[in-house]
Amino acid sequence: MPPLAAPTHAREVEETLDPSDWEEFRRFAHGVIDDTVGWLATLRERAAWQEMPEVVRASFDEALPVEGAGAAQAYAEFVERVRPYPNGNLHPRFWGWVQGTGTPLAMIADMLASALNPHMAGFNQAPALVEKQVLALAGGIDGISA
Repeated sequence: MPPLAAPTHAREVEETLDPSDWEEFRRFAHGVIDDTVGWLATLRERAAWQEMPEVVRASFDEALPVEGAGAAQAYAEFVERVRPYPNGNLHPRFWGWVQGTGTPLAMIADMLASALNPHMAGFNQAPALVEKQVLALAGGIDGISA
C-alpha cells in the first residue's frame, strides 16, 4: 500500500458546504422566511386544497440535474412546484383528514434544529437532553439514563 500523501495547504478551492458569501446567504434566508410567513398569513384567502396540474406532476418524473442550480433557483422551483400543492391540512378550514397542522413557531424550531443537525446518539449534548425531557414528560422513555 502506498504511503499517504502529505497534506497540501495550497488548495485553490476549499471543499465546504458553507455559503461562499454569508451576507448574501443572510439576505436570501431572510427573504425566504419573509416570503414563507407572508404565505402562511394568507392561507385563509386561498382554497383549502388545490389539485396539482398534470404538468407539475409530470415534472417530478424528470431526471435530477447533475449540476446544482443554486439556492435561489431551488427555492423558486419549490414555490412553483411544491408549496402550492400540500396535502391541504395547512388551511384553517381544511377538515378532510384528521391530522395536525404545522405552526409558524414549529417552522422556526425546525430551522433551529436543522442548523444544529444533532445526531441524538448520546446524552452528553443539549439537543438529546431536550428530546429526553420532552419524551419523559409524555411518559415515553423509562429506563434511558443520561
